[in-house]
Amino acid sequence: MAHEVAPPGEGLSALTQRELCDGCMRVDFLYGANRVSLNMDIHYNTDEFWPREATSHLAVEPDSATLEALDSSSVFSTKLSSFRDGDTVAVVLGSDINSSDAVQLLDALLTTLRARGVRMNSVSIVVGSRWPLPESDLFSKVAAAYAHRVGEIVGHNPTSQDLVVEAGVTPTHGTPILISQTVLGADLVVLVDRIRVDPLIGVTGGHTSVLSVSASRTIGANRRLALDEPFRPLDGTTPMSVDAMEICGTLDIDLCVNVISDYRGSPISVVATSPSEAHRRGIDTLSHFAHVRIDTDVLYDLVIVDAGGSPRDSTLYQAVDALYAAYSVTRRNSTILLVAECSQGIGPTGLLPSPQWPRSEFRLGMEKQSFLSRLLSERRVILVSSIFEQMCHGVFDCVQPGSMQDVFDGLQCQLEAGPSRVAILHAGGDMVPLR
Repeated sequence: MAHEVAPPGEGLSALTQRELCDGCMRVDFLYGANRVSLNMDIHYNTDEFWPREATSHLAVEPDSATLEALDSSSVFSTKLSSFRDGDTVAVVLGSDINSSDAVQLLDALLTTLRARGVRMNSVSIVVGSRWPLPESDLFSKVAAAYAHRVGEIVGHNPTSQDLVVEAGVTPTHGTPILISQTVLGADLVVLVDRIRVDPLIGVTGGHTSVLSVSASRTIGANRRLALDEPFRPLDGTTPMSVDAMEICGTLDIDLCVNVISDYRGSPISVVATSPSEAHRRGIDTLSHFAHVRIDTDVLYDLVIVDAGGSPRDSTLYQAVDALYAAYSVTRRNSTILLVAECSQGIGPTGLLPSPQWPRSEFRLGMEKQSFLSRLLSERRVILVSSIFEQMCHGVFDCVQPGSMQDVFDGLQCQLEAGPSRVAILHAGGDMVPLR
């Protein structure tokens, strides 16, 4: 079995363990908070790929890195120099940061604000959300940690019209800007989030975090911009990205505190700067970790890809991001086996085509339909998931994890008919193949 990791010498995952016996090798795939395994014949022409990991000398401690980033941030110093007694601060927690990183970044940010003379009762923490979901784990942990330390903690609900205020439209695309009234009324707004690869918007974090405190109407208009766009991971010029930048500009939001992490969630660096600069640094940094050099001159007949486990495979909407890498390295009429738990179901209902909903009636999820339709017309996709088959409306071949080995054995029999190439992609949603 050949192993390919890019850049050379980096990225070998400790999550995949080997047991060799009788010519077989066990390969583990991330599945929610757990793993599922396949026994594979080692005699196949098989290549295995991971994104790069932050090794011990590259990883940082989020709290100390945040203090250092804030201390050296000219943007932060400039904003606070004009801060007056009675002014208010809104700290926005974006929808991509995990609770552990959020608490460490918040501790450092609040410590710095207090040291600069900002009163804690003037600080509001707004926990962002782009979907109308039940109270999140992030909100619960933030509320428990900071309930008596700041002025208020607000859980944003994008469907609640009572909590948002209109603030104009974006100049390029005319997206209506409906934003949290807590954010709009603040004198200083700090966007706190995680920067990661996203095939629709390029990368998350930076200026894109403002969508986490926007109304559903704003989010939907922004997502609609990707309706007929190809997937463009690590591209900072997508229509959605440009639109979000214009929202930040209209609202005069000019400070981000963002953690940049590898695919396992290990922090690589923390940036405290303007939204546009945070976005640029995020793309530059993640390019070294997400780009994987794969020889696409000879494409694969079968790819097994996992979405990266929880939270990247919590819904099918999130998990299909991993299909971009698999699609990029497979030949037409090949097979992709997608491993994703999807414990929260499909996600936004517009993801899967339905005759009941014409494209003119945009629903969240439709922004990924264009890629998904092209993929399914050219590849066979087998979904290993907890989703019941009828939920997918015949779009995928759906199997439960307990049947994955039988399905794979059947695919191996088909491959024995001729020379074939197999690839294993780990954390496909955080991987961008280099051609």
